[in-house]
Amino acid sequence: MKKLRVKTFFVYGMGVFAVIFIIILMMLSPLFNVTRVIIEGNERVSSESIQRSLGLGAPSAVNIFLFERSGALNRLNNPYIESVSIDKAYFAREITVTVVERRLAGFVEFAQGQYLYIDEYGLVLEAATSISERLPIIVGLNLSGFTVGAPLEVGNEHVLRDMREISRVLSRHEIESDVIRVDVNDSSNIRLFIDGLVVSFGDTTDGDRKMQMLIQILNHFEGEDIRGTLDISDISRNPILRHLT
Repeated sequence: MKKLRVKTFFVYGMGVFAVIFIIILMMLSPLFNVTRVIIEGNERVSSESIQRSLGLGAPSAVNIFLFERSGALNRLNNPYIESVSIDKAYFAREITVTVVERRLAGFVEFAQGQYLYIDEYGLVLEAATSISERLPIIVGLNLSGFTVGAPLEVGNEHVLRDMREISRVLSRHEIESDVIRVDVNDSSNIRLFIDGLVVSFGDTTDGDRKMQMLIQILNHFEGEDIRGTLDISDISRNPILRHLT
């Protein structure tokens, strides 16, 4: 009787092992190779380059169970990409890649006709010989060096702080495309250049209120060619507009 129980247990165990073995073989077979890769949230970085970097250039040759997330993410090294998440739908055999890109905030001219693309924190996203869109050129940084994918190297830390705050204010009020240049050399008198108008912004204190005042003034003169200076550095007093004649 004891021998019968042992034999039954052995047969049962072997059966379970055989089933598990067959399931594992099926999981690792081409039946579970990836059929579709979905890339979401990317605008500046192409879906094709993201797929290639993740090792999904030929998804039909990748087994969804063997695809390892962390190793793939380590290969995705692009300054424009802030974060990535990967989700796997095993039975649909689909992989969804959700990308969060860094926001391009402006440019820094580091040599004649040579520009750095930077985000709002001063991280260098790329170096190029032209400007891709209408965003401010940041001047007065006292640039000492740069590395793509790393923060700007500047002589004074306060200028980066001012640049970050001004970039955020411009973005919040959706006016960054109107500002041609931002001079942050003097933290007590940051200047904005809007076509022929030079705006004395003062420091970053009350930045949102100053920006609201600036937008109201620009809207008032919409359609007119304003040339001169505008002082909104002191929010407690009326703005001072001096036209050039």
